[in-house]
Amino acid sequence: MTTPLAAANTPLVGLALASANADTFEALRASRTRLRVAITHPSRWLGVKRSVMAATLAYLADKHLAHSIHPRLPRWLRPGFFDLQDCANFEDAQSLLYVAGSAAPFMPLRRWQGAVAVDGSYIDNAPIPPQ
Repeated sequence: MTTPLAAANTPLVGLALASANADTFEALRASRTRLRVAITHPSRWLGVKRSVMAATLAYLADKHLAHSIHPRLPRWLRPGFFDLQDCANFEDAQSLLYVAGSAAPFMPLRRWQGAVAVDGSYIDNAPIPPQ
């Protein structure tokens, strides 16, 4: 679990956290709608900094050479998907959102469940299934 910050990392995470509190989190947990959050775990053999750098270069190459919505190159990264409602409490949900908004190298790295993790868009930033 990460320590919540006083200020949000990104405008989207800031908006989500500013409009959320312990009461709204309990309402979210009771909802039948599931909110899935994507995070990315760096490669163990490349390390964090090299994983982020290689993933960024791979994304740019894939985008400009293959013209694909869904990247194919950064396969050494490990995705993680979590339902926000499965968090034990509001603070854990808040921490998960901070991890999901942590776009290294522009934002500080965060830990989720004991492992370093960054924004889920390093795996795939298109919010639609592959066609």
